[in-house]
Amino acid sequence: MLALALPAAAGQHAIAERAQAVLRFACARQVFDAAGTAASLPSGFALAAVEAGTAPGRPPRQHIELAGPHDTRATILVDAFPDGSRSITLTLDEAGRPRLQVLAQASGNGAGEACAIRDARRIDYGDTGSAESIVLLDAELDATTERIPVNPPVPDGSDPGGITVAHVDSGVNYLLPQIARSLARDG
Repeated sequence: MLALALPAAAGQHAIAERAQAVLRFACARQVFDAAGTAASLPSGFALAAVEAGTAPGRPPRQHIELAGPHDTRATILVDAFPDGSRSITLTLDEAGRPRLQVLAQASGNGAGEACAIRDARRIDYGDTGSAESIVLLDAELDATTERIPVNPPVPDGSDPGGITVAHVDSGVNYLLPQIARSLARDG
């Protein structure tokens, strides 16, 4: 809870530091198991879960959960490819809310030094606790000038006329038979 009581900039710096520590941990390890992983955890974090699995058409995946300071929860997904490289997705939640996500690539076995951040984003919350913006982060997890507003107000303007078209991307799987048979088609 301390991070929530700090000024916003201090809280953002603290979550970035926790993310960097967890990412260094994830990049430096090739295999995660309960015994070996617990010995090398970042300071202040405890191992909550380690799972491994495979799915058809996907590389082997490891799912690691860490419980950290100030009600931080780290979820690490590691996809291992045949050439030894790994795709790492790190998501940090604070007080049950998503705060930061990092996508990184590790070039080989235990390649902590060669782990490169491909994308990083942070969610900033307003005084009411609602998400206000997604902030794009650089490779050091510092904020860039790019912000994506969350639920921005509708801009002022007048109706230009014409046909009204609505598009809602709700994540519907159009391949499901009960959905596919109801789709409009040309001709």
